[in-house]
Amino acid sequence: NQNFAGKIFNTYIRQDISLMESGAFKQNIFDYAPKSRGAHDYSDLAKEILKQYGKK
Repeated sequence: NQNFAGKIFNTYIRQDISLMESGAFKQNIFDYAPKSRGAHDYSDLAKEILKQYGKK
């Protein structure tokens, strides 16, 4: 879609029960389950954002 050209990331955040559980326990995913798929996916997204928009 032309409206989102260059604004959509390649990283997918997969469904992961740990993501829901971390919210219920009021913890971020990196503290609650640092080795989970959700933590891995969000880490990958952060890296992608920094690569695209980080300081140059």
